[in-house]
Formats: sequence, structure tokens, C-alpha cells
Amino acid sequence: GKKLANNRKACKHQGGDFVSIEIEEEWQFFNHEIKKRSFWNTGAWHIGLEKKGRAWTWKSGKQLDTLKRRDFVATVSESHAEITKNGSLDVIARGDSRAFICEMAQGKKTSNR
Repeated sequence: GKKLANNRKACKHQGGDFVSIEIEEEWQFFNHEIKKRSFWNTGAWHIGLEKKGRAWTWKSGKQLDTLKRRDFVATVSESHAEITKNGSLDVIARGDSRAFICEMAQGKKTSNR
């Protein structure tokens, strides 16, 4: 939707893109950071995971890890994902929050508008 596109533009304007969370250390880092921010009035953050054909793929080009995919239930029509407050993946719901996480060339940072 429009919120998703605007959030991605905000990342690109800062010289980055939606985050790709590819290794376990990154998952643990984001789970920790999200739990620290549980007082924010949001339930999920847009990330760089989208469906290309039948495969869920990160913006970096790497496919979603099998272990993470096992817990991720998505219907055929949905094509973008978010990470929730409890650290799990979910499809982006209609009218979802505007929170998002950008990955910058020199490192990662969380952004929220």
C-alpha cells in the first residue's frame, strides 16, 4: 500500500532500504531492540521481506531461512512482511502502522515516523 511505499522511500532517501534480517545474530538483535521499544504505540515494523514468485526474499536477494519460514504463515495474495512486537514474522495488514526499520550502508538503524 501507500504507507509501505512511503516508508521505503524514507529509507532510500537516507541512503538505505528496508532491513534484511538474514542471520540469527540479527534476529536476536532486532528482537531485543523491539522488546525495548514495546512502549511505542505500534505492533509491527515494515521490513525488507517480500514474495517474489513463490519464494519469500529479502531486499538483499537472499531467500528467507527455512526455520523462520516454518513459523511464517502467509496466504497466496500477500506479498510483503513485517516483524511484530514478539519478534515473529507476519504479513502486512491493511491500514497497518507506519513504523519501519531501515538498513543503511554503514550499519543498521531503526526509524519510526
